[in-house]
Amino acid sequence: LALPDVMQARVYGHSSSVIGQLVAAQIVAAQGVDTAALKKQVLKHCMQRLQRYQIPARLQFVDKIDSNAAGKISRSDANE
Repeated sequence: LALPDVMQARVYGHSSSVIGQLVAAQIVAAQGVDTAALKKQVLKHCMQRLQRYQIPARLQFVDKIDSNAAGKISRSDANE
């Protein structure tokens, strides 16, 4: 991952009643990191590298992101 304070991340489509789906992301931050500052850093990083429609409209900080038996990030559940 490009940002040292981001330990793990998952991007997924989140249902929206207005436009169908929004880009959303779950982030596992390094221990002791200020998530408000990290949120700004992640968004700035995304704005410099992605098209506007690709930038997550929703960022959620979580303790862990589930993985399947093969160790890949689970796509079936967004832990919401």
